Amino acid sequence: MTMAFSACLSLPCYLRCCTDASFVRSGAVLIYHSKGGALSRRALAAMTAAFLAAPTAFAQVRSSAVVARVIIDPALTAPPGFDGILRRELELALDSTGLFNIPTRDAAELNRVLDEVERTRGRGAPARSVDTVIAPTITAIELTERRRPAPYQQGRDLITVAGQLSLQITVMNASDATVLSRFPLEATYRDEGRLVDRNAPAGTNTANANAYVLLAREAGRALAEHVRARNPAPAAVETPMLVAERDGNRVFITPATGLAVGAELRVFAPGGREIRHPQTNELLGTVENEIGRVRVTELLPRMAIADIISSSGDIAAGASVRR
Repeated sequence: MTMAFSACLSLPCYLRCCTDASFVRSGAVLIYHSKGGALSRRALAAMTAAFLAAPTAFAQVRSSAVVARVIIDPALTAPPGFDGILRRELELALDSTGLFNIPTRDAAELNRVLDEVERTRGRGAPARSVDTVIAPTITAIELTERRRPAPYQQGRDLITVAGQLSLQITVMNASDATVLSRFPLEATYRDEGRLVDRNAPAGTNTANANAYVLLAREAGRALAEHVRARNPAPAAVETPMLVAERDGNRVFITPATGLAVGAELRVFAPGGREIRHPQTNELLGTVENEIGRVRVTELLPRMAIADIISSSGDIAAGASVRR
């Protein structure tokens, strides 16, 4: 048996999944500030749109943005309070990416800014701190409950809840209300199910409400993944290994990350000979002089000890080491 249902998402029910009660009660939004003042509002808004909707090189530029109130398609029926819960989950998801600055969570100020954005609608910038409005619209929402006999459980049923949510995310310039980009967002939720007696009621409002909260959380996770996928973390710069000190036929190498006892490493003289273009003097590269090889014999927390197994030059502190 499968049936669709809606539930009233009361504040106490939602607070079981969220700890910031004052923030939930306010229905507030987040504002993201840009640290730099050299870029225009339009440029920052455009960067935010590219940041959210397409691959971009602007991962280090933090534009200010407001997550607007959630719009629900008039043809849909959503449980009371779901729009506020969804907005909060989208805000928390953006926060979790670490790609936005969140200087304030003052509910009155945040709602005032959003009201001003909606009131002006392109007749002037509403606030210095806002460059972009991110407006989510619910285009489809469904939560279904399925009840069937539980396997190997005589007289008991297994109830599972599944949900699907479709959003259209619109990114707008706060100063003139022009649409910068749009992209769809899909979220699904399915629980592990719960066992009930065969004659027990099908479900409870509390269980249904929690399922809607978790569906909203999945939408937030989808938004965070969308942002991260288009703004990959920069590749870590590998710290070069160097000879820290020489003691007879042993050398001390730092750092020792990734090394193993028995590994053979090449040692190069510090610096190197630069190769330049004969006409333009452009640097073409550097030729390094290999002066020996070493074998790791012991690993310490911050360095490795290695024996010199061959040398054609003076292996001393400052020499570079590579695999």
